[in-house]
Amino acid sequence: MITKSVNDYRQHTHDSQLQLEHLRERMKTIKESLHFSVSRQAMDLRAEDAHQTQEELDLTAKLTQLNAILAQAHADVTEALRLAAETQSLAIKSNIAADKAREETRRLEVSI
Repeated sequence: MITKSVNDYRQHTHDSQLQLEHLRERMKTIKESLHFSVSRQAMDLRAEDAHQTQEELDLTAKLTQLNAILAQAHADVTEALRLAAETQSLAIKSNIAADKAREETRRLEVSI
């Protein structure tokens, strides 16, 4: 009876150890799966961050280019306005000179 109890105890201990090893293997598999999943998600996030960073760099470059084009257009408009104002000023001066020439011509005609 004692021998049977000892043998039962050994068998139970052996079965428990096998179950424990099986459980450890399953936990190891789960741990590796979790580690792989977390690593993959971290890589995906890094890839998205890198993509966003590259996208932000591209958008910043485009914005800089558009700002340069806008500045050039502003400079062109400013130059056009300056030339228009100068042309208008010259036209007014020409009209004044023409009016003076007409008046001078009339005075000369009257005096002749």
